[in-house]
Amino acid sequence: MGEDNKGSIRVMPKLALISEALSDVFPKGKSVVVFSLNDEDFFNMKKTIGVMSDDNQFKIVISDIEFIFIRETTLDSSNG
Repeated sequence: MGEDNKGSIRVMPKLALISEALSDVFPKGKSVVVFSLNDEDFFNMKKTIGVMSDDNQFKIVISDIEFIFIRETTLDSSNG
């Protein structure tokens, strides 16, 4: 996700496009998208969205589509 703000600003419209596409493909279904992100991408996304908690996961909802972001180290440690 890079350091520059222009990249960060473009994230939300791209997620909105994904949301719209899922709604078109599955108009009667409930869609949930899960991202397992490395630390850099996870913390950059938290910053972009404005999440202030110390949790290792968070979600946003765009047009009734849930986008869940999980820190990949959380998944790695649960498999041990």
